[in-house]
Amino acid sequence: KIFCNTQTWAIMAGIATGHKAERLEQALQKHLMHDYGLLVLYPSFTHYIPSHGRITTRPVGWGVNGSSYCHVSGFKAYADTVRRDGNAALDTLSRILPNNPRNPISNSAAEPYGFTNMYNGPEHPRPGVSLRQWYTGTVAWTLRAVTEGMIGVRPDYEGLLIDPVLPD
Repeated sequence: KIFCNTQTWAIMAGIATGHKAERLEQALQKHLMHDYGLLVLYPSFTHYIPSHGRITTRPVGWGVNGSSYCHVSGFKAYADTVRRDGNAALDTLSRILPNNPRNPISNSAAEPYGFTNMYNGPEHPRPGVSLRQWYTGTVAWTLRAVTEGMIGVRPDYEGLLIDPVLPD
């Protein structure tokens, strides 16, 4: 029904702007945003589809098949800054932190001092549980969302651009 990268990358690339970008944001919030981050897709695939490949072989709500695969929250946070919404960027990133009160460590089993690769999605039998710590692109995308997006320091053809999009 909905896949996160289609929405977030259209905003980051400048393909979806203005009203279109806001509609994509509304769809992300409605279908993919959960207490423990942005889901890769919804609903999860329930059986193997040869034309779709590996994504359909994963368990429901796990990995690329419907989990909160945390680096996609980094994509969304960066897209939030492209839309000039620092509050949304902060909210998006706060959901994947290991000390997130919406998904406490007592549920997630995340290590309190590092990013995790993913949290099981809501369709998984153990939603919000963290797996595969220290094996993730989350750190790089979070760093980019914070430094280039929120703080706004990024390279430009004319030199160094400083254009912050900070939360209130």
